[in-house]
Amino acid sequence: MAAISGFNLPAKHYRLSDFGEPKGMLCEVVIAPPPIKPCFVYLLQTCDAGAAKSYVGWTTDLEGRLATHNSGKGAKSTRGRQWRLVHSESFKTRGAAMAREYELKRNKTERAKLLGLTP
Repeated sequence: MAAISGFNLPAKHYRLSDFGEPKGMLCEVVIAPPPIKPCFVYLLQTCDAGAAKSYVGWTTDLEGRLATHNSGKGAKSTRGRQWRLVHSESFKTRGAAMAREYELKRNKTERAKLLGLTP
């Protein structure tokens, strides 16, 4: 179901009186699918003093997520540090992004390549 003018309605024909309009009139309500937001997998690296660390995650808002990490409200392992975006990849589905995140979190060799630590 999708929200239309404050109503949760499936796509079909409705009487305008259903929406407070004069009785007897018919209208067709067309519900468009929500816009597809791309999902991103991202790789962060610390950019402050201290031991170098990296972090892999996924989001639909790269700038907002980086700001969240840098404000100390991100993932527990990123709190108290400053981070910079090193790498990102775009995916059409959440599932594809999560699968790539899982792969990067476990493949330290590929992560090191993306960080520029190995040739």
